Amino acid sequence: MTAKKKERTISIEDIEYVLEIATVVVLASENNGILTNYFYSGVGERLDCIFNLCLGYSTHLQKKEHKVSLQRFMDDIKIVEEMGLLEKIVG
Repeated sequence: MTAKKKERTISIEDIEYVLEIATVVVLASENNGILTNYFYSGVGERLDCIFNLCLGYSTHLQKKEHKVSLQRFMDDIKIVEEMGLLEKIVG
């Protein structure tokens, strides 16, 4: 409503943030409080990268046949680092 009243231009950055909002987030733990699964509704690529980093990866991803999965995990790390959150999550 406020946007309509003020007649302001919405920037590309504003639209990106709106598209990244997840309306429902469910975190699950099957291992003593350690994150083992998650679900969210909406589009949230950045949120997905953060959760994937928190879940970690198993050593079987280092096998050659899982090269694509490992590369996705590495890409998630880069995105989280660009967001300035890597040290807060890993550190």
